[in-house]
Order: sequence, then C-alpha cells, then structure tokens
Amino acid sequence: MTTDALDRPRFARDRFNPLPGWDGSDGRARKAGIEIEFGGLTERAAAELAQKELGGTLEEPAPQSFVVKESELGDLEIYLDTALRKKFKGQWARAGLDAGRAVIPVELVTAPLAQDKLGRLDALMHALKAEGAIGTRGGVLLGFGLHLNPELADKSGADMPATGTAFAFLEEWFRQTDPVDISRRLLPFTDRYRPSLLDALAEPGDLPGLSGFMEIYLDHVHSRNHGLDLYPAIRWLDEPRFVARHGEDSSVSARPTYHYRLPDCRLGDPDWTVAYEWNRWQLVEQVARMPGLLDALREDWRGRGWLRNRVRGGWASAVDERLREAGLIERGDA
Repeated sequence: MTTDALDRPRFARDRFNPLPGWDGSDGRARKAGIEIEFGGLTERAAAELAQKELGGTLEEPAPQSFVVKESELGDLEIYLDTALRKKFKGQWARAGLDAGRAVIPVELVTAPLAQDKLGRLDALMHALKAEGAIGTRGGVLLGFGLHLNPELADKSGADMPATGTAFAFLEEWFRQTDPVDISRRLLPFTDRYRPSLLDALAEPGDLPGLSGFMEIYLDHVHSRNHGLDLYPAIRWLDEPRFVARHGEDSSVSARPTYHYRLPDCRLGDPDWTVAYEWNRWQLVEQVARMPGLLDALREDWRGRGWLRNRVRGGWASAVDERLREAGLIERGDA
C-alpha cells in the first residue's frame, strides 16, 4: 500500500466529539483554549465582528490588540501577530506591521472553553469567512495555523505518556492523509518528531510511566516547534525537571494542557471546520485509551525496520491498517 492510496478519512465537521476521560473520570468536563490565525481582515474588524456575533464589551488595551470581554465564549483576545508586537514598539514598528499585513496573521485566542461551547466558535468562523477572512490556502506565503489546547485528562499527568505516544505514532498518518499546507511546512513551526523519539517509545516492555516519558521526550525533542508541543505541560507538571534541561525559558508558560499545533487554519475551504480538526485530535486520545492498539503500533514500529518506516508512506500505511482494523476510521466525506 503506497502513500497515494491513503485517502482522507472521515471526521465529523459539524460537531465536536467529546474528549475521553482518564481512569474513570468524565472527559466532558475538560476545557480547551483555541488559537486561530487568519488574514483578510484587520484585528479591529475581526474584534468588532466577534462582539457583534457573541456580545460582550470591546476594549483596546494596546495598539493592534483588542479584547472582547464577557462574550458568549468568555474573554476573546484578537490581535496582530503577538511576537512582532512585543519585539518592536513605536511608530516605525507599527508602520512595519501595517505594511506586512498581507502575510502577518491576525490571531484570535479564547479563554479555556467548555466543550459544549465550541460550536459557537465554528459559527464565529463562518461569520469571519463571510466578511472576507482567509486561511492559509488564501495565498502562496500564508502559513496560518490552528492550535488546540485541551486540558490534561488527569491533572497528575497520568494520561500524558499514552497520549503523547499515540500522537507520535499517528503523526505521519495525519500528515499523509491530510497534508499540512506547503506554506506551513516551509516554516519552522510544525516540524516532525524525530524517528529517534519513536524508537525510544517503541522499546520492548511496558510504556514508560510519566517520569520516564518526560525524560524520553526531553531527550529527543529540543524545540516547541512540533505538531504536539508538550513543553508547557511538562513544565507545569515538573518545573525543576524542565528548568534543569532548558533553564528559565520565558517562552514556555507552564500550563496543564496539550498544545496541539499541527492543523492549518483553512478559512475559505468549504470542507474545513474547527470541529474537523478537533475530531482529529480526539482520535489521538481514543488511541491512547486503547493499550492493545498502542502496544501493537509500538511493536509494528520496531518490527518493520529502519528503511520501511522511514520511506515515504510506509509507516502511514501501517497505521492506516491498524486504525481500520480497530474500527476507528471510515473513508469518504463526513
């Protein structure tokens, strides 16, 4: 089976499937923050539209930065690229940002949302699109992303080893069945995990516990710029361990969340919704709750050999077969 034979699997686009819990807990209570990058509208126009759609009070705490306070989705921050705004200040900096609006995204960041509120976010995306907002496929140089920040299922981090491992072994399958836009692949923000990480996670025996998993992750992942960034969660769970490896890195805020940053923002694509990307992440968590499947993937990886896993499409095809056997994916449009 080749890469070209891997059709896009079916994921619901019109509903947000609830996240699973852990060790008997109810995953529906977990909240998630969402970050969305887009173009085509100024931050002011986007903020005014969000206020119109969701209510609340519009404030402008800083140039090119707005907050919609107490909307239906809580406080919403909407601003022009935060990294550049913090680095450069003053009239010339603002002029430079204005000149670069064609490629610099507007960012919309929510507070942690209850899962039953997420449908309103897709309604806001429809409204933004109707007013001219565009996603990463709206231009050659646009590399706009969508970040999901679901809370850990267990505040102790007990779910992290299985969830992080599930993503590591599913990542190539995600990339092959619905490829990341080339504009984002050219940017250093969503690099693949190194095969050495999968090699370590596939070692014979039981899946490592939390401490062992964090050590493996920090040994093999030397940047936040991956489809799943676990640095914030590791720092929240074990500050001394993180600081011993990375020092007082101010770019990493300790948060009890998974920072899933692989998806594109594809506003303007009629087949794309935030729900679609949410449900792709939900598959990761489903696999994490199936120890037999996770062990089978680990065994497959170490049994197939270096070349078969690393040749384009080889590993993705093996994952595809396992997911179909487990009844977790269907083909065709949702």
